[in-house]
Amino acid sequence: MEMSRVWVDADEFEELIQNGRRCLESGESLMGAERFNEALNLYRGDFLEDEHYADWAVPERERLRGLATEALRLLAQLARARADLESAAAHLERLAGLHPFDSGAQREMMEMCIARGRRSEAMRRYEALRARMLRQFGERPDFELSDLSG
Repeated sequence: MEMSRVWVDADEFEELIQNGRRCLESGESLMGAERFNEALNLYRGDFLEDEHYADWAVPERERLRGLATEALRLLAQLARARADLESAAAHLERLAGLHPFDSGAQREMMEMCIARGRRSEAMRRYEALRARMLRQFGERPDFELSDLSG
């Protein structure tokens, strides 16, 4: 089989992320954001997420999830720098969904809620995180809602 006829979404995803990084490094932030958005359009879930017992896929799954995380954080930063809080919030919402127990991702989303004047939403998100953390790990988040700034 000729490899030029095989298209793998994970390979395209990774190539777009790398291209986006190069664009940012050369000062082309709009082009970088476009590449990251294209990549994230390909990222519709974890690598081989239906293969729960495929231990060999776990490192690749985590690596690709890490690239998606990086792209979402960078897109949120770029949007925030343009004062586009709605776009930044959308990227952080997706990031928080990818990492429901990651205090950093959850905190970023709550700070964005506060920056957008949505304190009640930040409070609901904090309470939901606190309940998840207590239920799953028997501990509270490593920050308090009052620690956040917008």
